[in-house]
Amino acid sequence: MTYLDFERVVGTDSASWTRADPRRALIERHSPTDYVVMLQDGADSHTVVYGLERGARVGYCDCDGYQYSDDSVPCAHLCVLRKAEFIGAESVDGERIEAVDTAALAEADHDPGLRADGGGLEPTYDSDAVDRVERPADLATEGRWTGQ
Repeated sequence: MTYLDFERVVGTDSASWTRADPRRALIERHSPTDYVVMLQDGADSHTVVYGLERGARVGYCDCDGYQYSDDSVPCAHLCVLRKAEFIGAESVDGERIEAVDTAALAEADHDPGLRADGGGLEPTYDSDAVDRVERPADLATEGRWTGQ
């Protein structure tokens, strides 16, 4: 993800900033930082990552505008998320658009109580019971090698 400088486009006639209208865009949230954004004048939807790192907004978009722009200049899809966050808009799922702190997400994902064996779960079987395995009747025995 790249640090985003919205100050460079706010109040300018930048195509990215003027195209970004959160009231006319479709914004679908897939995770706290992952969105799918489709602008009214766009034919395709784009995958957008939008969050906070150390208090600064960061993001990524798979559109051509993001790929070919300067490093910190946001595309229209990132601008629509910033505008939506500013006005308190919601996604199509009814979730409020906001830049979530990625460090807080990393801490939330880490749970020291989780283990690969299922954590602190107790076994659901009777540990005192002994399983008895019957030898199949059609299994022929083989002679043992005696080393002679």
